Amino acid sequence: MTQDASDCLSQNEISRLASGSGSEGGSEVLGAHLDLCDRCRDAFKTFLAETSRLENRLSRLTLQDLDQAGKALTNETPLQPNDLNSWIGDKAGQLAEQTALFSTPCRLGQYELHGLIAPGGMGEVYRATHSRLKREVAVKVIRRNQQESQVFYENFLQEIETLGQLDHPNMVRAFDALEFDGYLFLVMELLDGDSLKLIASHGKVFSLIEALGVMLGLARAVGHLHDNGYLHLDIKPSNVMVLADGRTKLIDYGLAMPSEDTSRPGVKVFRGTAGYMPPEQLQSGLVGPSTDLYGAGKVFEFLVENCLGSQPGSKKNAVLQSLNELIHQMTTSQCDQRIQDASVVIHRLEALVYSLESPASLVSALGGHRARRFAIGGGVFSVLLLFILGGRFWSSDQVALDAPTMDKDSKWAILLARSDITNTIGMPMNVLPDGTLTNETLVKIEKEVTKVPNQIFLPQPLYMGMCEVTQQQYAEVMGEHVNSYPGEMRPVETVTIEDAMEFCRRLSDLPGEKKAGRVYRLPTSDEWEYACRANASTEYSFSDKVWQMDAHGWYNGNSGSPQHIASKRSNGWGFFDMHGNVSELVVLSDDDFNAISEATGSKCWWGYKGGSWALTADDAKCSQIAIPADPSKFKTGGGIGFRVVCNLLPAEVDESGGGQVGGAEEASSDQLYTISIDLRGKPDPAPVHLSNAILFRESESVHYWTTEEIGKWAEIEYQFELPAPIESVEAFEHLAWVYNDNHFPSFDPYCQGTIEVCGDDKQWHVIFHSESDLPIVDQRITALPLLRGSTSVGLRARLYSGRRGKYVYYSQFLRRGDHEEPHQLKFRLSPSESLAAD
Repeated sequence: MTQDASDCLSQNEISRLASGSGSEGGSEVLGAHLDLCDRCRDAFKTFLAETSRLENRLSRLTLQDLDQAGKALTNETPLQPNDLNSWIGDKAGQLAEQTALFSTPCRLGQYELHGLIAPGGMGEVYRATHSRLKREVAVKVIRRNQQESQVFYENFLQEIETLGQLDHPNMVRAFDALEFDGYLFLVMELLDGDSLKLIASHGKVFSLIEALGVMLGLARAVGHLHDNGYLHLDIKPSNVMVLADGRTKLIDYGLAMPSEDTSRPGVKVFRGTAGYMPPEQLQSGLVGPSTDLYGAGKVFEFLVENCLGSQPGSKKNAVLQSLNELIHQMTTSQCDQRIQDASVVIHRLEALVYSLESPASLVSALGGHRARRFAIGGGVFSVLLLFILGGRFWSSDQVALDAPTMDKDSKWAILLARSDITNTIGMPMNVLPDGTLTNETLVKIEKEVTKVPNQIFLPQPLYMGMCEVTQQQYAEVMGEHVNSYPGEMRPVETVTIEDAMEFCRRLSDLPGEKKAGRVYRLPTSDEWEYACRANASTEYSFSDKVWQMDAHGWYNGNSGSPQHIASKRSNGWGFFDMHGNVSELVVLSDDDFNAISEATGSKCWWGYKGGSWALTADDAKCSQIAIPADPSKFKTGGGIGFRVVCNLLPAEVDESGGGQVGGAEEASSDQLYTISIDLRGKPDPAPVHLSNAILFRESESVHYWTTEEIGKWAEIEYQFELPAPIESVEAFEHLAWVYNDNHFPSFDPYCQGTIEVCGDDKQWHVIFHSESDLPIVDQRITALPLLRGSTSVGLRARLYSGRRGKYVYYSQFLRRGDHEEPHQLKFRLSPSESLAAD
């Protein structure tokens, strides 16, 4: 007997009943049906035969077969050249437009949608304009076919939350999030550029310096994510945008997760893209910062293989070899051998950028730090190397980059470029401004800590070493190595207070230093603390949060020995290793000695500050000084080093070579020459060049230069002629750009600015720059020994102001109020000519 075909079972039903799933007695039901239905009986025989063949094949698999299959999956690279356009070909684009959620043009709340930019796996992105602000934006919404997916909805919410909490120039910025007609929207920055994947598919070629710029932008975005407690988890070429102006943007945060959520016991994360997920994630679902670094390394590898043409020249080949070594260390299959910290990648890339171009050629090519433009295919790729390095370049007589001892480490060369001056042994130094501070000094003698009230007063600015004195520098001056942990770029240690003072004496006696009029010594405890704080009032220069010590210093929680100088973050004035690495020797001023002696009974005139690799983070507080209980029995060890200070303005040198005969402050008062810049009425004097800048009056009380048209760069340039050559600089007041009421030029992506100074039409020199890793204090007398001998002084400011939502953030230059005097530039001029005091 044969049943009607409409009553026959499907293959799925046969499989389900045969396996015993579904309702109870499934096998009995199946048997009864097969007795009556010839067609289903034949289908069941086919099912049994196929199942038997599958079981036989599975039974022959070995553990080696499974292991090879896992390795093949791990090594899978879906982005082969012949597959570059598979994600969005012509047909896919046409289909996306046909199935798009909105028919444009249309209006969503305050946004007018003009057309579909790009469809993705989860969302659709539309070009739009805010109806009131007239700002072009990108609006993202979940795709039509995924609107009911809870997983996609939660991922979209996560992307909104992530972008809402982060802001970085190498990340796409979020402006708004809204719900309209039951749909959830994310309003983002509109990007003018292409993804790396699309760039490669069009056959465009990068130069090596351009490729490094793209990599550095990606690394900085990843570092910002990690520093703020997030993992991206989907870093791949299609999520890296290269804009028309050369900037790199990391996009698509739909799979991003808070780091703390991924580190909980039992949590396994398998989200990502095969080929850009590390082996431990594919196999066990384990993720961490190295997961993103693996993906970034694979993107670097993709960029090198698909977007780099031939790179002739031994220097470029050497850089490319170093780059490949970095990529290998980022993509190794062994998680514990992989680079774990994005800052390491950033520093390595910065060093490669710097080593590719010498400072002299950079300055020449930049033409006064203006943008270089490189052709890529039919477009233009702008690279401002100053922004890449985040530093400042000085003339060759100020930066001894050709010193043979400096060629061994490109990272050291970057430090030199960031310094205010570099002395004849290649030691980078920054200005320590004058100022006052009231606080309590924590005096630690053995294990007892005593609080001593203290008034810090620095009557004049100084130069201070950006880093601790290295073993290489010490050996060059002293002629011997003194250390327990050898390494030329490690700080010198196991030195006594007498050793450190003798180093200062011999360094001051070097011919180049005597000619420059620089006299070195150890810092006082007050000078050291003032430099360490960099205007901070917290226990550490970075905050009161001890857990942040890992990013700023080496201590017993993250190191077992001294480490290379400047391998952690600097403080706000550009000084490295103020916390940890080695404790630094300081001397006590008379006032400090008397106060400490009265409070503790100590008669020691020196101590050490900052903590070391062998001590806890608690010992690294700004205000703490350790003093030996009995200096005669004190034994130095591998945790004691030092840094130096010297006078800012050159001391006058006896022509006979007999030594210094007096400082600049001893010059005759009738040689003081003052230039005033008054903004209270019409600018007096008026700038020699003005572009997109306007003198803004705020409530008729505060006046400053700012940008007239938001979103475009402004330039203001002054030029002053002096009646005689400059002998020294007395005051250079309030020249830093600021934004709103914040007088500290820390980074804000919507407010950028640069101030430059030159003398006698020489190369412009950057004093302040907003995108530097080292935010610089705005009231120090920077510089300005480089003006010595000049008869003209030039000032140039470049400012940029932008919007964040409904707020406008203004960059400002020469900000002054009616109640204050005009800006004062004061110089001591050469006494060779008779001058009338101004």
